[in-house]
Amino acid sequence: MVLRGHCYLNLKMYDDAERIFTAVAATGNRDGSRGLRDLMLAKHPPRGEY
Repeated sequence: MVLRGHCYLNLKMYDDAERIFTAVAATGNRDGSRGLRDLMLAKHPPRGEY
């Protein structure tokens, strides 16, 4: 499931990726939580420090 979430993330299908990662994270899987973090960074990249 995590691999599917990352595929959706790479295809910029953010809603589907979020659904998958949320379901996996709800089971206590750390990879699901990491996927949610990766999704957040993809949707809202950090600004560079100046």
